[in-house]
Amino acid sequence: MNTGILNNLARILACMVLSLALLPAAARADTCTGWGGDLEKEVDLGLPATVDIPVSATAGTVLASGSTAVPAIVCRDTGGQVVSLTDVTWSNATVDAGSGIRYVAPGIGIRLRYHPTSSASAVLPSANTGGYNQDTRGLDWQSVDWELVRMPGTAATGKTSGGILVGVGVNAAGNTSGTAPTLRLTVGNAPVVTAACTLATDKSLVVLPDTGVAEMMSTGYSASRDVRAQITCPADTTLSGGTTLTLSTPQTDTDPTLVKNTGTATGVAIEVLDGTTRVSAGGGTVSQAAFTQGSSTASPGATQTLSVRMVRQSGQPVSGGTVQGTFTLTLAVN
Repeated sequence: MNTGILNNLARILACMVLSLALLPAAARADTCTGWGGDLEKEVDLGLPATVDIPVSATAGTVLASGSTAVPAIVCRDTGGQVVSLTDVTWSNATVDAGSGIRYVAPGIGIRLRYHPTSSASAVLPSANTGGYNQDTRGLDWQSVDWELVRMPGTAATGKTSGGILVGVGVNAAGNTSGTAPTLRLTVGNAPVVTAACTLATDKSLVVLPDTGVAEMMSTGYSASRDVRAQITCPADTTLSGGTTLTLSTPQTDTDPTLVKNTGTATGVAIEVLDGTTRVSAGGGTVSQAAFTQGSSTASPGATQTLSVRMVRQSGQPVSGGTVQGTFTLTLAVN
């Protein structure tokens, strides 16, 4: 009788072991493939070092553009379906401008367009989505295109936003911790916004007054005549670093700060003045204070006045004749 009881227990235990083996497997976590064991990736968009605003630029003008490859990742839910919802989080240094554009500097925006591996490209939303509710095809992307765009309002020359620009996280667990895989698009070297200004003068020929030899010998210089350098920049642009005019000439005098006289008179040269200060003909500069171009480019945003006159060469006798020379002004926008 005791032997029978033991046999029954053996059968019961065998059944218990069998029933444990038939229990359903635990539900698997969401899985992601494409990044190996990584849950975060950073990709630099590769923006240019500088971006120019041309004089003709209006709101909506694309100032620069490019494309960069990104590593694709595919996440699937517990049912094996591809997860396409993401959370888009832009840097606090940027501001939503709408229409898929984000301000990265006053008057300058950026638009990002992602290219999925199996569907049409689309513009990344410019607003922080505040949850996993934006369908961007997950992060199954091949590349991201970027455009820097002239936006309404006054643009200031200088640095744009750098660092992490935007992060896009997929609503799926890549490991047992439940961390969302996230792609961060970064700007390693923030572009400097510059204005492609133009320079014009109110005259190309400066006519100096006739001056007697005796006057040149006694005073050392003639009366002067003004020439105005007119600087026109893109509308609604603040030149935060100012501008610089550089003087050069194909022929300097024996004194390299003077423009050589190529006429028939002797003992004289040509001097260019900023107020009462000589601007060296061999690369002297004149700085223009910071200014803002108005809403129109019909008139210059700033004007710099220089004076031109004849001067006696040090210790040299003066003889009559013609006086002429050439110099060039070059504009640099800082």
